[in-house]
Amino acid sequence: MNDNIAGGGLLLQSPGAFYITDLCGTLEPEPGTYLLNRDEGSAAGLPGILWFMNEAGGMLFASDQSRGNVLVRVDTGTQELKVVLQEPCREIRLQAGWLYYINEKDGRLYRCLPDGRKPERLTDSVVQCYTILGEQLYYACAQGIYSCPLEGNRSTRLTEGGAAYLQTCGARLLYADLTNGHALTLLDPLSGEREAYPDLIPLSMISEGGYIYCCNAGNDGSIYRLDLKSGESLRIYGERADRIHRVDGQLFFVHQESWYTMPLSGGQAVRFQADRFR
Repeated sequence: MNDNIAGGGLLLQSPGAFYITDLCGTLEPEPGTYLLNRDEGSAAGLPGILWFMNEAGGMLFASDQSRGNVLVRVDTGTQELKVVLQEPCREIRLQAGWLYYINEKDGRLYRCLPDGRKPERLTDSVVQCYTILGEQLYYACAQGIYSCPLEGNRSTRLTEGGAAYLQTCGARLLYADLTNGHALTLLDPLSGEREAYPDLIPLSMISEGGYIYCCNAGNDGSIYRLDLKSGESLRIYGERADRIHRVDGQLFFVHQESWYTMPLSGGQAVRFQADRFR
């Protein structure tokens, strides 16, 4: 499962290949999604403008912005695109043989098989965001954060109030708490223990190796790294950034409508160029 989904799922790494969606036409002349092959040193355009990308078994699953956000799959060998569901979808996650997604028409959480068969609605409430941890779904709606089995039903409320950017961080849940000034918050779903960092207001965020990386709206969108062991945060990039992703041991983020990359430890950020793979 691609854990960049909370940031839009615009980057995806798979064996021998790297997929990136350029929304502004800064990598190539036209906006689009590109396959960068390290082994062959080549870059090729894929059909569609793809968000929330996941890959399994030679198939890339995504929401295609150029087709009204419908659920599609792309054969990574032939690059042929096929519409899986004629429904606008977001936050697509591939888990245990099912595609999970939020239907943008009614806002509910659904799942279907990878070929589009057997669509099932999993929630009655409108879902703001969700994630998967082990055999449980965790989703946020206006009433709070809930837990339920992967097949839906039997929901249990864990907290009150809404959340954004819900994702996993080890055995905990990571999100922006809408009832607490959008503060970066960690929640243990078993004990209910919460840990909030009110100085960090995420525009987007990810976690890796005991750290959380956050585009902090509390400081003009600059990137902070939070050490979960010490609780201390450090600004590692001083310019405004958004849509932070992690691929191949690097941070990727959007700055002034272009993709940039930098080491996880911080340092010099470099504008990403597709031709580095050619």
